[in-house]
Amino acid sequence: MLGEQSGRLLRAKKLDDIIFAGSATRARSDRVEVTLTLDNSDRWLPVDVPEVAAARRGYRSGESDYIINKKKVRLREIQSLLTKASASQSSYAIIGQGLVESVLNLRPEERRLLIEEAADIQRYRLKIEEAQDRLKATHENVERVRLLMKEIAPRLAQLERQAKRAGEHARLSRELRQALQAFYEHQWHRAQESLAVARANHDQAKAEFVQAKVALETCQRELSEIAKQLEE
Repeated sequence: MLGEQSGRLLRAKKLDDIIFAGSATRARSDRVEVTLTLDNSDRWLPVDVPEVAAARRGYRSGESDYIINKKKVRLREIQSLLTKASASQSSYAIIGQGLVESVLNLRPEERRLLIEEAADIQRYRLKIEEAQDRLKATHENVERVRLLMKEIAPRLAQLERQAKRAGEHARLSRELRQALQAFYEHQWHRAQESLAVARANHDQAKAEFVQAKVALETCQRELSEIAKQLEE
């Protein structure tokens, strides 16, 4: 983590070459792990813990895990933490084997890059990379939202049509109820009027019947009296 990341410069063609291969008395290991424990009681590292344990765990598959205080993180997070404390790989706190000779043989532009790293410019490069990653993630989120909107747009149009039809149906249902109510009220009033006329006709017929009955009874009495007179 503080030193060289390249297996070639560590005299290993691959990560598997630095994992214990076993012996006559010990079985081979499936992984290699190195932990760097740093005293942070004076908070020289920008984290609020008294001790920071940064570890790298490598597997025979070639994969690696990076860990800070038993929590898996990305290599960049470890580099960023150490860069802020000027203790990263690029700060040259540890110089790899043959690095001095390599520096002397560098071309001017390569030497300039090396000087930039030694001047702690790597910290700002990491910040730029992090900002670029966030920007990329933002663009991806925007693209996902755009695709989602494109996907649901037909459905929204369909829902709008359904809502419009539902509104039209509700309006027609309301108008139908109002028309039926007006029709039934009109029919009721007509029925009431017809009932009143029928009752009046009934009352008139009843009165005429009574009058006719009285007249009939009168005639019958008169006929009875005439008949008696004839018999005498």
